[in-house]
Amino acid sequence: MIIDLHVHEKTNSQDSILSLEEIIQQGEAIGLDGICITDHESQDIRFQLARYRKATRMRLFYGAEILTPHGDLLVFGLDDLPSLQGGTSAFIHEVNHRNGALVSAHPYRKNNRGFGDAIREFPGIHRVEGYNGNTPYRYNMEAVSIASQLRIPLVGGSDAHSRQRLGVYATEFLSEIHSEKQLAQALRSGQGWPVMLTATGFQHVMDPAVQREAV
Repeated sequence: MIIDLHVHEKTNSQDSILSLEEIIQQGEAIGLDGICITDHESQDIRFQLARYRKATRMRLFYGAEILTPHGDLLVFGLDDLPSLQGGTSAFIHEVNHRNGALVSAHPYRKNNRGFGDAIREFPGIHRVEGYNGNTPYRYNMEAVSIASQLRIPLVGGSDAHSRQRLGVYATEFLSEIHSEKQLAQALRSGQGWPVMLTATGFQHVMDPAVQREAV
């Protein structure tokens, strides 16, 4: 099951030009099995998803991208988002307490929104987004490197804000996922591996032939 874990919809992510309808249409066209909308500081998209779920074969999920004092975290599996008033550590602790999942988004992107080496300070982060579709390849490789050092499993996500970027990277799960809670559990347990969209479909990014095509 292939899910793009990092997608922005324009209603709640002002830097996106993608409508939910466009996300679904493009996701179906490229062969995704699921999409998770991770808007900035918001999960309000969940109120729109219900009426679309019966109209598409894809699974539709919601999470959020939260800017902490140390960088962006993708948050999955929560009905409501914890406060950041206590700082990054308190936020991470609360997400874990509620059995949510945390992914360090684009940790080495040079826009002051990635954790960078500070990932080492926060053992409660479950995954590293080693393959981000809006991040230069060399910075993605820095993320892959630190994830290997810390033995944190990788995920892929497109970070799409436009139609053509959707699904550039995604994550393949071996089990079927039907809910946000199941998605969080799969991420917490280490399930899944990054994949990349190529001319012949999705392939594992660690294949050297695929890596040569990467952004």
